[in-house]
Amino acid sequence: MSICHCVICRKLSGAPFSAQALVKGTQVSVVSNGDAGDGSSQRASVASPPALLTYASSPAVERHRCAACQSPVYATLAKGKMAAVPLTVLDDVKNDAEMVPTHHMYYGDRIMDFSDDLPKYVKSAGRTAELWKGD
Repeated sequence: MSICHCVICRKLSGAPFSAQALVKGTQVSVVSNGDAGDGSSQRASVASPPALLTYASSPAVERHRCAACQSPVYATLAKGKMAAVPLTVLDDVKNDAEMVPTHHMYYGDRIMDFSDDLPKYVKSAGRTAELWKGD
């Protein structure tokens, strides 16, 4: 779980930061509402996936949004090897303890301070990530 403070995430979410689950790209499957209007869900098949709008928000990130309501669904990172899924779209979480953030990314771009003890990275939290050392 990650809290991102980058300018792009802030603009696209309309919030001071975004919170997402970072997972392997192969772990993401998109589910759409059923056509019956009863609120049921059905797993999207390869032949007829839910309508998504896809665009590159930066050279390394491709974002996928619902074509009907424009809500963010997920983003692919590292040519699809990783995915960032906004926590707001996860409705089948078994345990709130699973939703605890582990770090802040792009903390140098933040618009509000956090006094938690989580690691804060200047950019992404990759292998060579630089820890934020304060202003």
